[in-house]
Amino acid sequence: GQFNIFQFNVDFSADLNAFNDGTTNGRIFIDFPTDGTYAFDDDLGLGIENGAAVGCNVVNLGTPGDVTCRLIKSPGNGIPASVELMGFPAITGTDDQDIEIYIAKVVNPAQAFGADTKELKFAIRTEHVTVADGSILPVEYTEFMLWDPLSTPTTTTAANDPDINPTPPTFQAGSVPGEADRNLVIQQYGENQALAIG
Repeated sequence: GQFNIFQFNVDFSADLNAFNDGTTNGRIFIDFPTDGTYAFDDDLGLGIENGAAVGCNVVNLGTPGDVTCRLIKSPGNGIPASVELMGFPAITGTDDQDIEIYIAKVVNPAQAFGADTKELKFAIRTEHVTVADGSILPVEYTEFMLWDPLSTPTTTTAANDPDINPTPPTFQAGSVPGEADRNLVIQQYGENQALAIG
């Protein structure tokens, strides 16, 4: 597979304690699917150990450079691999922070999508961990899909470039993954939308 940078735009709807709150610590995870033939490697192709640093940049969350990321490898059996954010301050869910999270050098799934698989399911989840007893309380969880961007040829004309044309075609009718001369423009699912409580 090829290296990629993944961008996640997040607007939390529930309050979350700081990573190092001291009493009840906040946690943020981004889950990458590892189940099936068309999925990510257990270590996201990074070739690093569990808990090792992952290249990331987080915008609009605390002081620049304070938030770092680490890998939580998938233990197998279809459990996702995760990138955990660390060092963040407390988050107020009503602040409309529009947090941007960039995760670098993740290796795309090695195999192109098959005819019956046209999407990847990601998740962003937050939780509180009680320091005294280690109990975990889920705060928010949202799943979202990325349509097949790996096997569809990319067009190069300016008319299809969303930076040049403000209304590019989003999907050409009748397109299927891998078909030549078709247009597919990816927009982040749920961009700048609050996550679901629960």
